[in-house]
Amino acid sequence: ALKRCLPHHEESDGFPLTTLREINTLRELAVHKHPGIVQLRDVAVSSSRSGVFLVFEYCEHDLADVIDTYYTKHGKSPFRESEVKRLGLQLLSALSFLHS
Repeated sequence: ALKRCLPHHEESDGFPLTTLREINTLRELAVHKHPGIVQLRDVAVSSSRSGVFLVFEYCEHDLADVIDTYYTKHGKSPFRESEVKRLGLQLLSALSFLHS
């Protein structure tokens, strides 16, 4: 998967500090792996320097897309209550890992 990082006013402000922090954090996480966090594989700069791309490992599904697609079709969540609880625990586990 690719994530494009758009430089905001690069001429006057330089490269966004928040993007540099994100890249640094993701690189640190590549060393200390967690099953609930997608791994950063590489950082690429376009030939015209119009954008920086973060290259992540492939994930078959995107949680937000799964929820949006199902909800649009059926008007309800695709998950049972027990599954929502499990997803919540997985998210909290990843968040705890990030802050440890």
